[in-house]
Amino acid sequence: MRRKRADETWFKRTTASLFYRLLHSMVRVDIPLDAGDFRLMSRRVVIAMRSLKEAHRFVRGMVAWIGFRQTAVYYDRAGRHAAGSAHGPVIHSDGAGFSARSVSGDLDLQDLDNALRALMWRLVGIERDGPGLDQAANRLSTWHHLVSQRVFGDPAGWVLVNKMLVGWLIARSAVARQESRGTHYRRDYPEPDDARLREAEVLPEFDPGEVTPGLIRAGILRDGCLLVRGLVDRDDALSFAAQIDRAFAERDRSLAGEPAAAGYYEEFETHPRYPNNEGRDWIRSGGGLLAADAPLLAYELIELFAAAGIPELVGGYLGEPPLISVHKTTLRKADPATPGAWHQDGNFMGAVRALNLWVSLSRCGDVAPGLDLVPRRLDELVERGTDDAMLDIQVSQAKAEQAAGDLAIIRPIFEPGDALFFDELFLHQTASDPSMPNHRFAIESWFFAGSAFPADYAPVAAW
Repeated sequence: MRRKRADETWFKRTTASLFYRLLHSMVRVDIPLDAGDFRLMSRRVVIAMRSLKEAHRFVRGMVAWIGFRQTAVYYDRAGRHAAGSAHGPVIHSDGAGFSARSVSGDLDLQDLDNALRALMWRLVGIERDGPGLDQAANRLSTWHHLVSQRVFGDPAGWVLVNKMLVGWLIARSAVARQESRGTHYRRDYPEPDDARLREAEVLPEFDPGEVTPGLIRAGILRDGCLLVRGLVDRDDALSFAAQIDRAFAERDRSLAGEPAAAGYYEEFETHPRYPNNEGRDWIRSGGGLLAADAPLLAYELIELFAAAGIPELVGGYLGEPPLISVHKTTLRKADPATPGAWHQDGNFMGAVRALNLWVSLSRCGDVAPGLDLVPRRLDELVERGTDDAMLDIQVSQAKAEQAAGDLAIIRPIFEPGDALFFDELFLHQTASDPSMPNHRFAIESWFFAGSAFPADYAPVAAW
């Protein structure tokens, strides 16, 4: 803490004193008066300071704001023997560990390389989002501009210049793509389009032309899902339902020891690194057939999705190209006599970045099994295996009603081609009733971001 400033004029001392006292009266942070920026900081304080993202840093204010204990060391500052103030219009800190003055003088290349590594790890590393990528790109551009003006005698200097350029290119390309690559994953989903999310007595309905990734996100965050009428052409939906009926019949022939028609049922063998689809019996008992086991239908399914613009919608939502899997792309023929079970798919898949698309291929909800839905966002997995739940992975009726709260559980009526988007926290069940006269045909396909793909699932297609 300075007691004397030997070479400063009365005007400089007075204006500085007035500035800090005025600032002190305006903020609730106790900023020490007459303190300089030079200080000894513990590792905890350094970590806290580096976590702050301010571009233009008022260091003595920031140190006070993070709240650690401070102790003053008083001294009398002698006059300057050379140079001038570092706070003129030409010299400025970029808020990231070095300044224009440091670039104009001797550079510690190792310090700058460490600063670059820290920035890339914090903002462009394994976990990243749009604002962080923008911040990294802007800072790297500033660094590269400052450092590239130097003439280096040490080759390490030119290596550093190239590293900064490559880092800038990585950050800018990630921003431009709006997607992730490799082991990276984005923390941000599309901005929820709340303004276009209509209110409704039960669940709002949207036409395909209205649907955007932002609207899907808004629907999921408020209602747990987004209902789209006619996402798939009605005639295409009915035709695909007939194909599913044929595939189920061919599977029955195969299981009875008879030859199945080519393309309609051929059990898909995964790579040895993946579980070999041990769940086929379980899926069959629930009225499902793996799309990968019906290669003709799997091809038609991908064509159906492409015609409806689904890869673009889902890719925009996930922030990267969507993948489908052997294990979670299912063709469904629900029997009214088979009861449903309340569940959240997050219980099976673990930590994923995913979006589910459920498409009805026949009228359901009244004359055929539909879906019972909890029409609200749940931010965590509901306790399962309690009360009347018959399985430890099942959520009981009582827990489902409790999760719905003041909202009633709903059972929408779906027409062929209608669709529902939801994520792994959505609580739902097949809505069966033995009195229903018809089977229900549907597609259920989970789309995954490659950066957070379930380790036990075999990917089969990407867009």
